[in-house]
Amino acid sequence: MASGTSIAKAYVEIIPSMEGAQSKITKGLNVESTGTSEGKKLGSSLSSGFSSVIGKVGKVVATTATALVTAAATGITALTTSAIKSYAEYEQQSGAIEKIYGDSASKISEYASNAWQTAGMSVNDYYETATSISGALIKNLDGNTDLAAEYADRAISQIADIANTYGYSIEETSEKYKSVALGNYTTIDTLTAGSFAGTKAGFQELIDTTADMIDVQEDLGITVESGEYTYDNFVNAMEVWNTKMGIAGTTTDEALNTISGAFNSTKASWENFKTAIGSGDADMLASSFEGLKTSILGVEGEANGLV
Repeated sequence: MASGTSIAKAYVEIIPSMEGAQSKITKGLNVESTGTSEGKKLGSSLSSGFSSVIGKVGKVVATTATALVTAAATGITALTTSAIKSYAEYEQQSGAIEKIYGDSASKISEYASNAWQTAGMSVNDYYETATSISGALIKNLDGNTDLAAEYADRAISQIADIANTYGYSIEETSEKYKSVALGNYTTIDTLTAGSFAGTKAGFQELIDTTADMIDVQEDLGITVESGEYTYDNFVNAMEVWNTKMGIAGTTTDEALNTISGAFNSTKASWENFKTAIGSGDADMLASSFEGLKTSILGVEGEANGLV
């Protein structure tokens, strides 16, 4: 694909310290590594690569793609500044994850690396959310950080599915989950589309109701304990409820089968790519580029399906 080749050729020369990254990316794309690093040419290459997609997708896609192209066309300085900022945030967030989750930090890292597709989240956003709900989970799970990491990933998948289903933003839905972790139950109403009241009684009803859905629990391999009103039990209750309502798994499905889902993945993978540029790490750059390439191909594939 021409756009993928242009991106690979241009970006690998942005950070001189990334020796070896270019060969890894170009080898994966089967192209010669003889590109240019000029900002305007990068913008032109991206614009050319996206042009066929933009024409088929419409205003929403065009706006997002144009913003991406414009950012690239402004030149290396602006892109590098943004990349450094993204990596600085990454260092801060990953440091918090290591401190909180300890030996289980690698598990969170693995989940986060796939979040661009499973949750439409960048690594940085995933880390931030996993950190914000960690206190309640680790406390309720008696300090078991490995189990807390699994529950955090389950909660983040729920956040993405609820946001996609009800039209909320990821940020807004994350805040709702954070509120519940802090004992604020007013968001239960919107998280369940009005099925349960935004009160402590509504929170308890959600848990007790899903505790009776034994067949769903068995299918999922999880348990909801009636009368146990803790955050970890709430996460399991939401998993059961979302499954019963046909909400669970919608984010992953949309990333593979819809234009909006593919574009959310692209935005997240773009953020990951910027972070990799700021890191100066060849392996990180090559890995994040693969995600970006895959997500862009997903957008193009869905757009071609409209024709």
